[in-house]
Formats: sequence, structure tokens, C-alpha cells
Amino acid sequence: MPEVSDTLPVATIPPVTEVPAPAIRLELGERLQSLLSPKELQSEDLDTVQEFIERGGRLMAIDYTKLPPEEKQEGFRKAREYLNQPMHSVVAGVSVENPDRVYHHPNPNDPAETFAPINPLPRECVEEVMDIAMDEERCPTWDGQENFTERQKVIDQFIASVYQDRATLAGLMALCQGKTGFEVYRDMQELFDFWREYREVQEVMRYNESLLRSNGDTTLEYRPLDGVVGIWQPFNFSCIGAGDTMGALLMGNSVVIHTSARNVGTYKWLYDKLLEAGVPPERVQFVIPHDDPDPAKIDKSMSEALAAHPYMQLIQFTGSHKVAKDLHKIQAQKVQDPEGIGRLDYKLQAEAGGYNPFVITGLPDGAMKPLHAFLVAGGHEDDEPTAEAWDEFFARLEQEGGTLQNLLNAAVDSVTGLQAHKCSSCKEFIVAVDEREFDGLSLWNAAMLKLLITERLKRVKIGPAEGGEAEMGSLIDQKMHNSVRTSLMQIVQEGGVPLTAATIEEAMDAFVGLPHAMVPVLYEVPQGNLDTMDKVEVFAPVVRWNEVKGINAALCRANDLEYALTATVVAPTESEAKWLRSQMPQGVVYVSSDDGKIDGCTGAPAPQIPFGGSAKSGTGSAYRPGNSRTPLAFAQEVSFPRVSRGNWGKGLHPSPTGDVLDGVFRRDPEGVAVWVRENVKVMVGGGGLEPPTAGL
Repeated sequence: MPEVSDTLPVATIPPVTEVPAPAIRLELGERLQSLLSPKELQSEDLDTVQEFIERGGRLMAIDYTKLPPEEKQEGFRKAREYLNQPMHSVVAGVSVENPDRVYHHPNPNDPAETFAPINPLPRECVEEVMDIAMDEERCPTWDGQENFTERQKVIDQFIASVYQDRATLAGLMALCQGKTGFEVYRDMQELFDFWREYREVQEVMRYNESLLRSNGDTTLEYRPLDGVVGIWQPFNFSCIGAGDTMGALLMGNSVVIHTSARNVGTYKWLYDKLLEAGVPPERVQFVIPHDDPDPAKIDKSMSEALAAHPYMQLIQFTGSHKVAKDLHKIQAQKVQDPEGIGRLDYKLQAEAGGYNPFVITGLPDGAMKPLHAFLVAGGHEDDEPTAEAWDEFFARLEQEGGTLQNLLNAAVDSVTGLQAHKCSSCKEFIVAVDEREFDGLSLWNAAMLKLLITERLKRVKIGPAEGGEAEMGSLIDQKMHNSVRTSLMQIVQEGGVPLTAATIEEAMDAFVGLPHAMVPVLYEVPQGNLDTMDKVEVFAPVVRWNEVKGINAALCRANDLEYALTATVVAPTESEAKWLRSQMPQGVVYVSSDDGKIDGCTGAPAPQIPFGGSAKSGTGSAYRPGNSRTPLAFAQEVSFPRVSRGNWGKGLHPSPTGDVLDGVFRRDPEGVAVWVRENVKVMVGGGGLEPPTAGL
């Protein structure tokens, strides 16, 4: 947001005589000045951080590779100390033992480091969990709409405490999720930004009330759900699992966290912080599911019983398409249960995977010149350039910048970010080709781009994330590694040809000492198409190069992927890219610009571009994560009049418009100043604005 001074210049509307009137300044009163968010955190003591949060300040995350060495080491030391304590489910603040079913989850980048045992919740404890979660005994300092501000303050304190100990959180994300410093920064920043938006949900409530056009005579209330909210946390993004929990708690719900077996440590640490901040233990339960290195031995009975319990009204899920389907069926069965009352408001809100395209129909004029010069003028038109020649070319391209470098940055991030353990990762480059170059890239240009991206993916730096030199770490665990190997074998059997590795063994077994690591695999299918592996999401850096005949074929392919989550469109002009996006179903699509800016298909910064999808990717909720509307997903909306209908229109209750304008000003003071300057006629007199002719 641009810096805004306490006095904003406002232009007057010229008088009829066309003689310019003297400029005046709109001086902000103390109340409006107090609404402006602080730009910098002045101190890191808890009270100062909490006040900064309350005033709308933006906390900044860290990349642990950029910390002073001693601060990084201390963060990882504290993270290891925490992870080497046994992990338990927690019910009403009490840890639950399950020694017969404990398991370990290793450091993805060093499987020999297994940490302390993890105790999953026994199946027989589900009834107790749900009874406690539905306990009707009221918590006088937490429950009810009158305690909204108290809940807000408690979660403010939670975030302030997390911020203070962010080096430990960074260590936990690296050791539990295998995240590089940059991916830790992304995840942590989203966590801070999510809460910055969620805590302002009352502004959305007031705006919704203003849409009633009742001038305050009627209103809307947002109450907690009648039943329990279950948060099924994903292993890959702690900001999502924690963000959903914060949103549900803020709206006054009783929450059961079904955490990820692959990321227990990070989530348990965050849960502990919630209790320390003051969330009542009877309002949030922490449940650990069972896990096993052998997928066939995983006991899912506790998780299934928890989801199927009649008290579980809403399941907020982020994870695989398969599990989302199972949960969808469970919620539907509750509606049809002959022993139930047939209530229709059992809900599943799901984000569930993506097969995301990177569509290329052309590049801006001149974008290919550096590559042409390297391959043709450099004498490599007929012979493959040497590895050294490619290294020199990439170094020069990175130094000079431009469209091709932007394309490579976007492609590498989309394919390899977080080892592609993202539902938003790129799974297919869809390239429109046309021999005449009227309806896509020429065959020669497409071949050059394929070679360029292949060679760049071969050079992705892979290694232990904690060391700080890697662009990509190891896959999350051996199960994932085995699954990816099986998928690659099937792709090759069905006609796929790897481009970045000669064999599957070279892709999966190239790193001594990193048994879970792999090479990013770009492949093509020269003849025909894949059978069972077509449009299958492999949750790892495995991506297809698919050349199709013309732009319409590219668009048809992008619309026929069954998933509809994210995409990137690269076209010769920005207007073409925008038109293509308008024809695509994906929930988030990035477009290239006329000046060569290109964004990858992965991620969706909050709150600017809310994340979510439909079809096989999700339930298409209007309350997407990362903006101030999101907490309303965990509420039921009820309406009622503040006064009897006979007294409507008499101004007996203040209009919500003033509160709405306050919210707009707080978010975009510069925009409000521009609007006033362009639309409001003011008159100077008596040292201020003269109502009513001032028009304010």
C-alpha cells in the first residue's frame, strides 16, 4: 500500500468561469488517522507485537537461510528439542497415550533422524472427543457474539507469540515438511497474512448489512454452527491448517483438529501456542491419525469414525481427491441416516488436488531472440550444446533478465516448488503449435522452448533443505517416493518418454544419502496418448510436455483436465492471455503481460487473489482462504429486524454506512483520497468543510 500522509491533497472542481480554484487539503481527524495501519513494528516484545496486529500492521515472515547463523541454529535447536518429545492427541487439555500404535515420522531430508514417537488417538476415544466438543456448558469469557472481541484478542496473542518464536517455526517446517528457506517464508507469510485478514471479518459483516438497504433497521448475525467443525489439516501448508482453525474459532465454534500424520510436529506446536494464548481447551481438540510406512497397514478407523459422528457438522478439508470423495460420501450418508432427523446442513468444504496447466500459445515479439542466438548463431543448430555452454547461457540469461528468464523462473517454481507437494503445481505444459505460426508457436520455436525448459530443470539444485543451498529438497517420506516411482513406471509403460532423466532409476536414485530425493521429471508422449495416467495428479515434480495443434486445441485440453484449480497462460499479448483465461474454468489463472512478465501457476498470495477451485479440485466455496470473508464459512447467517416493521424508515438505529466507509478507508486510504478528489465538490470556509455544500 502506498505511504499516506496525515493530510491528503484534494482537487476542487473548476468553477464555471474555467479559472482554476486554489487547491485545498483534506485534513484527517484524529479518528481517521488512528485507522491507518502502522508500517513498521517498533519492538518485538509481546505487547507491542499484539498492538501492531490489532492496528492492522503486517507481520513479516523469515527465510531461515537469510537469518544470522546463530539465530538459525537456535531456531533449529528448539525445533529439534520440541520434536524429540513424544507427540500425543489432546482432549480437553489432557494428552492421550496409545503406546501400542506409536509411529515415527522422519526428517524428509535425513530419514535417519526419526524424532520421538507419535501417539495416534485410539478409535475408542472418538465418542469422548465429540461429547467434550459438544458440551453445552457455556464458557462465559469465550462463547457468544458478545465475546467476539475477546476471541479476536486471544488469537492476536497467539499470532504474536508465533511471530516472536518464528525461528523455531521455521525449523519445524524444515524438519517436518522438508521446506527450503523460501518455501518456509511463503508458508509463514501466508499464516500471518491470513490472520491479518480473518480478524477483520466484522468489516464484511457490516458491508453485508449495508446491502440490506435498511439503514440499520434490519441486520444480519453470524452465529457458530450447531455442531462441531472438523479441520482436516494438510501436511504441506501449515498456514492452511492453522488458518482454518483460527477462522472457525474466531466465529465461536467448537473445533476438532484432525491433524496430518505427516506434519504432526508443526501443527502440535501451533496448537500448544493456541492453548497458551487462552483458547479454552474444551473448545479445541487435537487429534492425531494413525500412520505406517506400509500404506496397507494404516488404520483409518479412528478418522472414519470421527468424520461419521453425527455431531460433526462441517468438515473443512484440504488434501487428496480420493479422501475428499470419501468425506463427501460420509457427510451425505448422515443426511440420509434413518435414525437422524434428516438435517440438510451437514457440509464438506474441500480443496482437493489439481492437474494444473501451463498454457503457452506464443511469446511477445522478440522474446525468443536470445535462445535463437545461442542455438543458431552459436553454432548449435545441428549439434546439442555442451553442458558448459548451457551453464554459460543460463548465467547470462539470469544476469540480463527478460521474458525467457521470467518464463524459466515461473516454470521452475511451478514444477519444483516444495518438491511439487502442492495441489497448485504445474502438471502439464500445453503448447499450441502451428507450422505457419499464425495459430501458435512454430514447431522450431516449440522444440527450442522444450529444450530450454528441459535443460533448466536438469539444473535445479537438489539437496538437504536445512543446508540452505538447495532449490528443492527431498519428498516428504518413503511412501511418497515409492508412489512416485510406481507412477513413473506406469507413465513410461503407457508411452511416456522422460526428457530430464534417461531412466526412472536415474530420476529416483540419483542422490546418495538422500533416499527420498528425486530429479524433476519432464516427459512427453510422442505417440498417441496416455491411458490410465492421463490427467492423473502425481504429487511430485512430474510434468508433461504436450504440443497440440493450434490455440483452440490448447484451450480444449486445458478445459478437459477434470481438475479446475490453477493455471498459467502465456500469449503474445496480454489481451490474448486475458481472453484465454476468460475461457478457462480454473479458479486461479495467471496471465502474461505485454512487457514479458510471467507468473507460475502455483500459489495465490493473500488476500489479493483468493485460492480455490471446482470440479475434482474442490467444492467451489465462495469463502476462499486468505481474505476477510473466509471466517464466514464457519458461521450460519441469520437475519432479524432491529425494530418492528411499523417503525422502519424512522432512523431509530444508526446506518452501517459509516462503518463500511471506515473499513474502505482503512484498507485503501489513497484510493479514497483519489475518489474524493475526483468526485466531491468542497468549499473552503471557516477553516474546514462547510456542510451541506461540501458534499461530505
